[in-house]
Amino acid sequence: MEKICEKSASAVENQWPGVPQMWKLETNLDDCTGEALGYTMEKLLEAGAADVWYQPIYMKKNRPAVMLCVLCRLEQKECLERIIFENTTTIGIRYQPVWRDTLQRRLEQRPTRYGSVQAKVCELEGRLRIYPEHEEIRRVCEAAGLGYEQVRQEVTADLNENSDNRPEQRTEPRLENRKEK
Repeated sequence: MEKICEKSASAVENQWPGVPQMWKLETNLDDCTGEALGYTMEKLLEAGAADVWYQPIYMKKNRPAVMLCVLCRLEQKECLERIIFENTTTIGIRYQPVWRDTLQRRLEQRPTRYGSVQAKVCELEGRLRIYPEHEEIRRVCEAAGLGYEQVRQEVTADLNENSDNRPEQRTEPRLENRKEK
């Protein structure tokens, strides 16, 4: 598998964009409890997986099941596979290279009616998208004794109202294809 991680002339000729940034691990599970699945997701995220999700599927004999999917860097693959094998009923894991494009983004402290919150600031075609971080919404809810949706809407409105919605002057491209840390 090491050859896949090297940029080669044949990869460029075949329209592949070079070295994959991420890997997708997946396995189908039809005999694993919901508790085990939840625990496995927690362990995978704690170990540094970029993303973890489940998809409902049907397997042979029309059995309902889930497909566990994990997005990770190549150097994490072995560790995350071990977590999946140790905590689920799977006997095999598929993997494939994944390329992705991401918006430029950064975290900033921004003022809101509830005080300063950490927000994700993304740029798309010269316009900013500003989103509050989930943990910040949760923190405000607990402190103010308010519901999640009310706080999310108000904080999002405050973040975008307090912004001129114009990006800082930069020379970088708006859409970047970058390696994950």
